[in-house]
Amino acid sequence: MERPDTKLERYRVALFAHLNGYIDKTLPFGALVALLAVITTLFGGNPDPIPLFFNIATIALLALLFVFRKRLPPSVKVVAVTSFLALYGSFLLLFTKYETSGLLLVFMNVIMIIFLLSRLYQVLFIGITTLVIISGLIIRSYGDAGVLTVNVYSIDIYLALVFITAQLARAVYAFLFHKLDLLEIQVAKERETNAVLQNKNREIETLAYFDRFTGLYNRERFSSLLSDRLLETGTGTLLFLDIKQLQKINSLYGFKRGDAIIASFAGLLTQSLTGLGFAAYLGANRFVVYFARALGRVEFGRETGKFKDSLNRALDLTVPLDFYAACMPLQGEAKTFEEYYKLADTYLSRMKAAGDISTFVDGGEKLALLEKETREEYAIEAIAKKGYEIHYQEKYDVLENRIVGVEALARLWHPGGYIPPLKFIGTIEATDHIHDFGYLILEGVFSQIGRIREIYGDIGVSINISPKQMADAGFYDDLVALVGKHGIDPSRIELEITETVLMSNFDDLIDIIRSVKELGFKFSLDDFGTGYSSLNYLALLPIDVIKIDKSFVDKILTEKTARAIVKAVVDIAADFDLEIVAEGVERHEQLDALKALGCSVIQGFIFSKPKKLPPVASTGVQTSPGGAPEGE
Repeated sequence: MERPDTKLERYRVALFAHLNGYIDKTLPFGALVALLAVITTLFGGNPDPIPLFFNIATIALLALLFVFRKRLPPSVKVVAVTSFLALYGSFLLLFTKYETSGLLLVFMNVIMIIFLLSRLYQVLFIGITTLVIISGLIIRSYGDAGVLTVNVYSIDIYLALVFITAQLARAVYAFLFHKLDLLEIQVAKERETNAVLQNKNREIETLAYFDRFTGLYNRERFSSLLSDRLLETGTGTLLFLDIKQLQKINSLYGFKRGDAIIASFAGLLTQSLTGLGFAAYLGANRFVVYFARALGRVEFGRETGKFKDSLNRALDLTVPLDFYAACMPLQGEAKTFEEYYKLADTYLSRMKAAGDISTFVDGGEKLALLEKETREEYAIEAIAKKGYEIHYQEKYDVLENRIVGVEALARLWHPGGYIPPLKFIGTIEATDHIHDFGYLILEGVFSQIGRIREIYGDIGVSINISPKQMADAGFYDDLVALVGKHGIDPSRIELEITETVLMSNFDDLIDIIRSVKELGFKFSLDDFGTGYSSLNYLALLPIDVIKIDKSFVDKILTEKTARAIVKAVVDIAADFDLEIVAEGVERHEQLDALKALGCSVIQGFIFSKPKKLPPVASTGVQTSPGGAPEGE
């Protein structure tokens, strides 16, 4: 435990350090006061030589202390001034008529006891002060016992002031500094606590914002910083890097070597980007870099080449390290990092498949792929939230002058209008959601069969089936379950497949078609004539209907080849005892040409656009060969 004297010494040092500036400021002021006292004494008449001498000496002392103030410690300044003033007070008390000068001695004694902590100095100073006071009062009694008795009381008072006041001041001084000491301890603890909290905050920030392995930003922090930069400027460049041979290095040299390469890669990125942008480690062997400026195609090639050279010089591998690089200038598209990353991932996959090492994504390519990504997200969201509708397009037999069937067509709802199948089916197939979407459409159509019969009577309903959906292992079971659930007649359902189906596993698909036909369903071959395999496999396919593709209908009036193909398809259908439907008919001239070639069942805008089923209150639908149904 710290001794009291040691504490007081520490307090004294602290107090001197605090008072040093104030002491220096009071030195010239004290000298000025002494100068005024000298002037007053000289011009006051009959000057007393002792006060005059000490006032002049005071001016000299204070001037010297002020001149050497920066070299002298504050304790020397205080002791010098108080000792001099104590000497001055002693002379006044002993040799002049100024009895009150004893109070100056008391005050100086208090100061000296506070600042001179040595016990010897304290006893010596108090003894000298007491001797001076006693001597002065005895001298002033002039041998008169009565006056001496009065002066004894004065001695008692002076001695009491010397001892009690000084010790009391010392105690108060010690008490205050003790409180300050406690406060200092508390402040120190608070500082220590704050330092610990700051360290913890830095650790939390490091964990939250940085990858601990590489020291680069993590994915979340990079995404946040990128969003802020794009809000500020709207421009820049994203560079996605994918280390090429990392798996081989891990296999040959071990994972520690691979980790060292990743760390070196990150370190060189940090050095290269000083003042230019920032980077993040995305995991595995992939990094992303943001440049504040837009990089052109030439600059992209030059910068990646320089970085690759620096990397290989630093690593000194037997086989030079290479990496895939996808450069993507940003042009204010207001996209998130995740959207850009999905885009880059697509390009990196394409590069690897094609054997390319780098690619520069220009604005047109990027926007096209971003739109595709947006369509995919919208299509998936529509499936999840059932944001789609089923519309129906009628098939019209021009010879019998009646509606003989309808085709179910899915439409995605969008604020800008309905999106047709050609714009989203391929997207859904690419994202492997086609089975779920196809099942929802089957479920929706089967649930509306009763309503279709109320409107049109006992007609057939055709539904498009995706090749992926048809090849799914659960397709057959789904049909069985839906037929049982809705109690429909499968013979009135026509499943449309395209020639794309024939280009996959033909034998397996034949087995599926035959199994489904055993349930009573019919099959139609859509877009017939557009694929190379149609005639080769037509004899083997257990289908019921052939649909002439719109591309041939569009050219039937202008190209002899298209007219000949349509004629051949009609003849083939007749030979195989198959029904035939021409789709995409929009003009009367096309209708007349098809009738002349022997095709009587028509589907197209000339008769009906795809539409939702009318409300339950409606009793029927009327159509005429001249246009759309009433109310269309």
